[in-house]
Amino acid sequence: MTIKCAAKEDISAIAAVEAECFPPAEAATEAEFVERVNSYGNHFWLLFDAEKLIAFVDGFVTDEPDLTDEMYENARGLFFDEYVKAIKEAGNVWAVPVIDLNSLSGLFPLYDAGAQMFNKMDTDRLHPNDAGHSRMAKTIMQQLSALPCNF
Repeated sequence: MTIKCAAKEDISAIAAVEAECFPPAEAATEAEFVERVNSYGNHFWLLFDAEKLIAFVDGFVTDEPDLTDEMYENARGLFFDEYVKAIKEAGNVWAVPVIDLNSLSGLFPLYDAGAQMFNKMDTDRLHPNDAGHSRMAKTIMQQLSALPCNF
């Protein structure tokens, strides 16, 4: 057995292993592996049995202590912030105010400082608790009060 860092010449073998392990809708493509190897090849490890690639581990480099869903694209190839941007653009096109609770409320589940605003600080930072809902309501009230009264 041999472990080595990924290189460009390994990409087709990497894509073949990926295709064996994941359904087509979830498997990364050769083009995506080219990007990964170019971006963080020294953090992309391959396990060979003789000349055959049998496994790999890859992950981008971050200073964050945890990997979160927001760090990855979804099945449509989009990141969370792309949805936020699209909603804001739609609001601008139709002249409809958009209240961005994501950036205005201070409820950011990735940071421990705000964990007390969620149902279960250690396992569920998606669903706000009463304190989190109160914060959201105050944010909405403040944003609505800034609109013209004849809107």
